[in-house]
Amino acid sequence: MMKLNLYFFILAFLCAFSGYCGDESAISFRVTGFGKLPSVGPERNTGVAGAFSGIVDNKLIVAGGANFPDKKPWEGGRKVFHDRIYVWQLSDSTGIQLITGSQQLPFEIAYGASVSVPGGILCIGGNDHETCYAKTFLLKWDDPKKEVQYEPFPDLPEPLTYASAVLSGNTVYVVGGSSSPDGTDTGNYFYRLDLARQGTPGFGWEVAPPYPGPGRIHAVSAVQSNGTRTCIYLFSGRNVSQKNELTVFTDGLIYDPVLKKWDPINPIVSFPVMAGTALQYGSNSILFFGGAPGNLLSQEQQLKEELSKAIRSRDTLAISTSKDALLKYNNSHP
Repeated sequence: MMKLNLYFFILAFLCAFSGYCGDESAISFRVTGFGKLPSVGPERNTGVAGAFSGIVDNKLIVAGGANFPDKKPWEGGRKVFHDRIYVWQLSDSTGIQLITGSQQLPFEIAYGASVSVPGGILCIGGNDHETCYAKTFLLKWDDPKKEVQYEPFPDLPEPLTYASAVLSGNTVYVVGGSSSPDGTDTGNYFYRLDLARQGTPGFGWEVAPPYPGPGRIHAVSAVQSNGTRTCIYLFSGRNVSQKNELTVFTDGLIYDPVLKKWDPINPIVSFPVMAGTALQYGSNSILFFGGAPGNLLSQEQQLKEELSKAIRSRDTLAISTSKDALLKYNNSHP
């Protein structure tokens, strides 16, 4: 992970469209820098990955996350997990203003899923160095006290990290993920939480029909109509076996909550995207932000395998060449 500030952006829709448009020139966007994480004491904030985030009461909240503050991972740097909570006031006229960065979560955590719901931001699962968590909690803004309130929510049926979450009506869906911090113990996880049941004995996560195929992490999900009703869409992601074998998925799946069944998106798409964000746009479109197609990850894995092979064969020239190639790759990684 490179040392980068975490920036916030405004995405301006310069040309709206109605319905599906195959002409890419029919829609364009302008991305504008909007702010960044404040400095921590005298040190520049190097940014965080895998933080919980969302908007509630016109406040942007970012909590937790992980980074390599001292050295890059290939230089021997150790990943650090964080508990700090940042809150910004959003305004159309003045932009973004930091309200507080002094609060903390009860624990250090990253790589969970988060989704804005009525009343707060629901934070789901996640992990630290050693533990994958089943806990879920709501972050709420208390305006009189000018602080974030932490409210425990029902635990997931099992620990889960690297998952994706969406809100459809009053129901939160969590899909994909792993039950181990290293991401190898994946499964066809699919859970739902009916927020309308909050405060009743029946309020808790339910197991929904698992999606077909192998388990996956860092998949991207969104809600959108299938032409009849709102459905859950799941795209791509990856799977890393316990033998460190990498599979990047390029498919798309759709879940109909009334029929309670998964189907492949037809026609079958070839769309690799991992660890990105997506949201509903208009009546039948989905916008994707960021993410990775997996080619760099595949390249890194190949270079590491070549180095391991050279080490096993005790070929000093091949070891040196492989180390140089891996270092060059790491230093040029965007």
